[in-house]
Amino acid sequence: MQLFQSMSHLTVGQYAILVFGAPRSSQDRESQLYQMCGTHTIDIYGSHSKHIEKFLKADFISLGDGDQGITWEKDPIKHRHTAKKLSPAFSAKSIKAKESTIHKYVDLFVQKMKKIGQNEQGVELKIWTDWVSMDISAELSYSRELEQVEKMSSSAFLHALWGVNFFVNVHQILKKFPLSVPLQFLFVPPSALISGLPRVSPGAIVDGRYIEKGLQVQYGHFAFTRSPRYFHEPRSYRPQHWLPKDHPHWNAAFENDATSHYYPFGLGPRQCIGTRANNFPVELAWREMRIFVAKVLWSFDVEMVSDHKIVYERDFKMHRMWEKPEFWGIIPKTGKIASFKGLSS
Repeated sequence: MQLFQSMSHLTVGQYAILVFGAPRSSQDRESQLYQMCGTHTIDIYGSHSKHIEKFLKADFISLGDGDQGITWEKDPIKHRHTAKKLSPAFSAKSIKAKESTIHKYVDLFVQKMKKIGQNEQGVELKIWTDWVSMDISAELSYSRELEQVEKMSSSAFLHALWGVNFFVNVHQILKKFPLSVPLQFLFVPPSALISGLPRVSPGAIVDGRYIEKGLQVQYGHFAFTRSPRYFHEPRSYRPQHWLPKDHPHWNAAFENDATSHYYPFGLGPRQCIGTRANNFPVELAWREMRIFVAKVLWSFDVEMVSDHKIVYERDFKMHRMWEKPEFWGIIPKTGKIASFKGLSS
């Protein structure tokens, strides 16, 4: 499955739908998967009746019986009840109250960078961003202070998180495929993959095509965002993708980009609960990112100092979460423009 998905972005410029068969009989419906690469997200994930999704979660991403929590629960009724219980914690008022915690750790990060960001070797920013993210998450979720940023060291929880990250993916693959097929890929994990979110068709129309009942279908997010069919210069860093027409740096070449179909936090009843607020600025994930970027770039310029040329497909890995390569970034107070010359698609 992971191998197939790693190839999907290479063919999406030519095909709108990719059909994959697992290493079983081609007549076995449960082993067939339609990967939709385009503007079909709403048809699959946004299709619901009274907030109960029509395309049910596939068994491929199930953890078995018992309490599945909001992430793994397959039963749409149970999932809805769980989401209702959690939703007050993500209200506008609640998220506003949590903002001080985000500021606390971002301010601490800025203070640390002012002390150690002047050395010629630079600062390895990958581990620092891991520390900031997990320190914030631990205090918001469990009122627990891990003090990774303060102590400049990883906690046992962070080591465990990244260790489990790989084996969750292995668990899913081995449930569907015989051991002999993916064995070679377990030792050499594919790079830069997004493990889609398979859903079971109830017998419905997706982008004008009838997907019969029982077949699995999913949205190829990684392939979609890297396809020239939907984005101008998709493999390059271009902020112009997201600029409004009245912005001074707006470029007409990016006018037809399919940004309205970009859903990094999901869509429909199973959309990430932290992004469900009606008022866009109160979304927890966006708020955390905006505060971090604003405070860091207000205080520093960021520059790549490593001679290693980072390539997404080679150096980034995706199991359950993104695994980023180590790279050294210096944060000088020189007033010069931020440079990311070492990054390439």
